[in-house]
Amino acid sequence: MKNFYRKVAFGLKPEEKAPSDPLTWAQKQVETIPELNWKGKYIYSEKEMRKYWITQRVEENTTLRKKYKNDPQGLKRKEMYEGRDLNATIDARSVYASAMSTVFDLDFKRIQKDVFWGEDLQNLSDKLFKA
Repeated sequence: MKNFYRKVAFGLKPEEKAPSDPLTWAQKQVETIPELNWKGKYIYSEKEMRKYWITQRVEENTTLRKKYKNDPQGLKRKEMYEGRDLNATIDARSVYASAMSTVFDLDFKRIQKDVFWGEDLQNLSDKLFKA
């Protein structure tokens, strides 16, 4: 597959052609951005959002730990996102790398090395994409 990584960067499907002039393509993408339809009073700053989500996470953990104080296995199951197979704090890059490896039929280690610069990622292909 020619120019695989370039196509991924452009968000193209494998059978689509990469644009001949990337700058023009990028400028046209910006022109087609839809209007912002936020109906809230104001948009929160990054600092406010971090504080909000950290507070939420701490409250959730505290509540879970109190509820499952004498049941470690119950706590372990509840820490999973909606009771699913992935922990809510798993590195999303591991999921992306595993998905790319499976969908494009490429070696996970190649994706890990070339796309994610050799980061220590978990291969979740077998857990997520069972045939």
